[in-house]
Amino acid sequence: MNNLKYLLCAFVLLGFASCKDDPWDDVADGKWNHDRSIVEIKFEGQTGTSTITNLDGTTGEVEFQLAVDLVPDMSNVKIEQLTLSYNAAGSVTVGDAVDFTASDPTISVTAASGEKRVYALKMSKFEESLVGFY
Repeated sequence: MNNLKYLLCAFVLLGFASCKDDPWDDVADGKWNHDRSIVEIKFEGQTGTSTITNLDGTTGEVEFQLAVDLVPDMSNVKIEQLTLSYNAAGSVTVGDAVDFTASDPTISVTAASGEKRVYALKMSKFEESLVGFY
């Protein structure tokens, strides 16, 4: 009977010693995710694809060409497509407009961990070299 007590005490102590925090807590809270990138973006009247560059941890650039003849109001250019990195939030969404008449337009992307990257929008005008009727 004495051996049974010692054996039972050993199992109880081992049971308490094996208790740990849930390893998935770190995954569930999202603090591991520092990614704050624009994966893809397309504006109304855009020609070609955007070139997206992450300059450092807090800044980036989006370069693209815009056919200004196709955009009725450069102060109200709609975003047609926007893909951000996993669980990131942007300062704009699809359907929002960007004012390209203002100086230095930007888009901010915030990671699930709270870190932020600001992208400068570098728009150049696309002009068709062959205009006319054929």
